[in-house]
Amino acid sequence: MFNILYGFAAGTAVILGPSFALCTKKFQIFVDMILEIIADYEKEIALYKDWNFDAFDLWPYLMINDKIAAVIYSIRGLSAGCYYGGFEQFGTLYHYADGWRDPNIFFDNVTNNFGYIYTAGRDLIFYMIGDRRTPVKDEYGFAVLLG
Repeated sequence: MFNILYGFAAGTAVILGPSFALCTKKFQIFVDMILEIIADYEKEIALYKDWNFDAFDLWPYLMINDKIAAVIYSIRGLSAGCYYGGFEQFGTLYHYADGWRDPNIFFDNVTNNFGYIYTAGRDLIFYMIGDRRTPVKDEYGFAVLLG
């Protein structure tokens, strides 16, 4: 569900401001670091699956804890980028929600982005019928095209 919402938000982003770009970049780094920490712990714990602790070494665990500290320190940059990126997205959505006063916003959007709309529709149809020629491979890509 998160991938669908995240993809839809990325697909509807009319402007990609610096805060929203920072949020997406920091979030990807954050997730990659957490997955790397989990993989490192699994690798180290697998060494002692038979309860033989003769070759125990503290150094790998210290390195893993250093990565955990880096994750903790990156939370501030992630939260600030996403906080201000939310304001950028809200401002853009407010601009489009105000389209009932000036319907030319929607007309200009459709005429300027007709090629993208056509290509997105084609790729969505190919994804739904299971054709391998579509670039959409998961729900995130589907939501980006839908947005």
